[in-house]
Amino acid sequence: MFQMLTIEIGYVMAGIVVTLLAGSVAIVLLRPKFSVETGVKHLACMRTWWILVFLFFLAISFSKFIYIALLCALALLAFSEFCHFSRARLNNYPIICCFILICAHYFVISQYSYYYFLGIAAVTPCIIVLVVKYTIGYSKVLRLSFKLTVGVLICGFMLGHAAAVINLLPADNYSSAGAVLYLVLLTELNDALQYVWGKALGKHKVVRVLSPNKTLEGYVGGVISTAAVGMAIYPMLVPLSLYQSLVASFIIAAGGCCGDLLLSSLKRYFDVKDTSSILPGHGGILDRLDSLCVSSPLFFYYYLSL
Repeated sequence: MFQMLTIEIGYVMAGIVVTLLAGSVAIVLLRPKFSVETGVKHLACMRTWWILVFLFFLAISFSKFIYIALLCALALLAFSEFCHFSRARLNNYPIICCFILICAHYFVISQYSYYYFLGIAAVTPCIIVLVVKYTIGYSKVLRLSFKLTVGVLICGFMLGHAAAVINLLPADNYSSAGAVLYLVLLTELNDALQYVWGKALGKHKVVRVLSPNKTLEGYVGGVISTAAVGMAIYPMLVPLSLYQSLVASFIIAAGGCCGDLLLSSLKRYFDVKDTSSILPGHGGILDRLDSLCVSSPLFFYYYLSL
């Protein structure tokens, strides 16, 4: 179980709430300058942020098991989105097998069994191929197995590191919630800051084929701003030095950029704009968690290397 949240973590959480309040007020005041469609989209986006932040704060405030269970539920929803936009069928045994594999990833994390976590990821492709082979047939083994393996590894293994971070810090040092908050805050902040810098200064397009709206100025501004925030808040959340926090912030920001491009490449391949419309103003669960799928493994292994 979690120890009580530290005062420092409370300060950071309060800062997030104040930032959301400021953003909400700004959207309301600037709404007359937007088109009707844009104004509605911005309001929907902000309402979704409030809901997501509330659920996240609730999860990390009580127990690590609640946090892991929340991530597992989101991972299952994200995998359902992946199956839908990749046109993998949802009414057969391979899909059920994949749901079980994803749940297994999060279960072993809850039991501090990191080596079992790696073991499940290692055997996942073999299990999926065997299940597809003996339930669907040879004609679709490679295509369906590849789709399902990619989906399980993204939603179960890669995103699972965001749950594994909960076990990084000992209970007698910092609250485990600190490391989780540090990772999630910098990852999502990087996304938002890339958008702001891109809108303000963006001129040079990068990776036009995958994400035509992304600009070099947006990426650079987002990474530098995220690193600055990381160095400002690290004493309250994680037991790192100034140099270590700088490296960790850059790793999280760069990983977030790669995660965004990873999902963009998958959506472009399957010719979809959003993974779903379950989150108004954001798209789908995968659209919101794409950056975390790459930033969390990178941060996790960097911290283990210290």
